[in-house]
Amino acid sequence: MVDVPHWAADHFDDFRRVCAAVVAAAAVDPAAPDTAADSSGGGDGLVRTALLTAMGVAFTLLTQFAERWTTRRRRLADELAQARSDYAKSARTFLSDWAADPEADFSAVSKARERLAASLSELPGGGPRGTAGFRLAERLPLARRPEATEDSATAGVRTLSRARRTDIAEALRTEVSDALAEVQQLRGSTGTWWYLTTAGRAVTARLRPVPGRGGATP
Repeated sequence: MVDVPHWAADHFDDFRRVCAAVVAAAAVDPAAPDTAADSSGGGDGLVRTALLTAMGVAFTLLTQFAERWTTRRRRLADELAQARSDYAKSARTFLSDWAADPEADFSAVSKARERLAASLSELPGGGPRGTAGFRLAERLPLARRPEATEDSATAGVRTLSRARRTDIAEALRTEVSDALAEVQQLRGSTGTWWYLTTAGRAVTARLRPVPGRGGATP
């Protein structure tokens, strides 16, 4: 679910209606005379009726909001999954093509990266998970075409050999793979769960024995 500040900011109309209902119920004065009440209920009956009505309205609005929020989260998760898949395919194709031809078309992977970055920036929930999404969007690999030339002191600017481009492409594939793993992790977790699992991995990494030492990392 979402916290009250995010709800108020993103769905102000719903928030205002719930607040109005609660305020209206709270405004009923139990000590005020109830001229319209019958002998069986009295003023207390009117207050109870007003409170129950306000609670019913609030529950209905909160239920509607929860349904819309759930639908939005599902839509964003699906969009992120599709953007991740498109980026993975286009990156794999481009790097293979670029290793063979330094002039290989870069437009497809560039557009796929932009879509994935946009999806990451829209991760719901805020907090550490949202911040991680923004940061990952900024550092996704292949923000620009890899350099295919080098400046040689003897021969001047020359095109990298195919073997050298193959090595660079392989290193970029590893970076892409790592980024895709982070995307999958962000997609498959809620904000709280993401925070807990991230903290757990950090602790585990710190406690993992260092080669050549008998104990954990200090």
